[in-house]
Amino acid sequence: MMRKGQYLALETVLSLGISIIVATSTVVLFDDYRGTVMEDINDRHSMEMESKIITSLNNLKHLDSGSSISLDLPDLPASDPYRVSLEDYRLVIESNRNSYTQEIANRDWIGSMRGSVTSTDVQLLKIEDEIVLRPE
Repeated sequence: MMRKGQYLALETVLSLGISIIVATSTVVLFDDYRGTVMEDINDRHSMEMESKIITSLNNLKHLDSGSSISLDLPDLPASDPYRVSLEDYRLVIESNRNSYTQEIANRDWIGSMRGSVTSTDVQLLKIEDEIVLRPE
């Protein structure tokens, strides 16, 4: 059976169109999946940072004034810069992708909290009833 040229051209154009649609859909789906995975990793790292800082605060409660605890916070994936700060009895972790805030519980022994860092090596310092977060 012989095909006419116009049918062959139509089949070629449709095949090319379907191929472009499939390729574009794959790229969009992969990008969406990658964004979701990166968000989950950032959330997990934020929770790890929070855990380390809260544990250190609980340890500082029983130490004398002038005591400090050094922490090594994890790097965020994709080399995102981040800022960790203590503000109004809250721990705030901010990066280019998201922001994470956690209220500090059991703070009856803390008069005030302050400090902000952008590095992974940090120090929590207890001065009387004040907690200071600073780079190491």
